[in-house]
Amino acid sequence: MVRFFVIYAAFFKQQVKSLIEYKVDFMTGMVALAVQQISTFIVLMAVFTQVKVIGSYSFNEILLFYGYSQIIRGIDHIYNDNIWMVGWGKIRDGSFSQYLTRPINVITHVIMERVQFDGFGELFIGILIFIYAKLNLGLIFGVKEWVVFGIFILTGLAIYFAIKLICAAVAFWTI
Repeated sequence: MVRFFVIYAAFFKQQVKSLIEYKVDFMTGMVALAVQQISTFIVLMAVFTQVKVIGSYSFNEILLFYGYSQIIRGIDHIYNDNIWMVGWGKIRDGSFSQYLTRPINVITHVIMERVQFDGFGELFIGILIFIYAKLNLGLIFGVKEWVVFGIFILTGLAIYFAIKLICAAVAFWTI
């Protein structure tokens, strides 16, 4: 397990170096992410100015769900986004074989190879929205609720990972 974190830290360090090299690209991505998140929030606000309740859910309850989903999506986006690249091109152009010659697990290497820094913005915004909605709803989390919350996050991450892995695996048969 220690070996995994040492290798992951080395990959992470290389990703940070590439970000430092292309500052304008990074800033453009961050601005685009902010516009996306703000526009989604504005759409939610616009809907709830016209309708007070959707189903039986209030605006703050929808925000709670949205914040929760953004937390999971952000974490997944940070560490797990490279799996899409396997299906998009690594198999077709033959570069997938590089993973087979390395002394670490193939899936582990695919995951560690690329860190998507946009996910940090999604995670941060998701946490802010979740906390805002939680406070407005008057929810009080004890230890049990935080444990359940953590389990739900891990479950959501497993679902995202499984879907991406299934799609990437299909690429082996449908080039």
